[in-house]
Amino acid sequence: MTRDNPYPMREEPLSLPSGGRVTVLNIVVVNRARSPGGSFGIQYRSAIAGTDLLSRRAEALEVIECHRNAIPVHTHLVSAQVCNTQAAAEMREPPEQTFCFVRDASGHWAFESSTGSDGQPLDPPPL
Repeated sequence: MTRDNPYPMREEPLSLPSGGRVTVLNIVVVNRARSPGGSFGIQYRSAIAGTDLLSRRAEALEVIECHRNAIPVHTHLVSAQVCNTQAAAEMREPPEQTFCFVRDASGHWAFESSTGSDGQPLDPPPL
């Protein structure tokens, strides 16, 4: 029996350096002719409560760092997307939360923003 929807493309458990665990569902690479480097996204399931944004952001960075070798060297933007529902894992609905990081001058990933499933920012406004 085959599925009509090919997602999630994976369902691989991942142990994080902090001791946490997630399940990687999809890895999405977008290359744009006019934007060198494109973007890289990882969709995964998280056991951290959605209200704990700081812990989820730290987890998102760990997930990205665990895939550092898979990220093309010229990629400028990476995202970690929490997909805790089957519909989100199948890409039929938006991720619960998306955490975006940009590569800084030293090659490290710096937090840029986070959004909820409605696309609205989750970050507190700057002071």
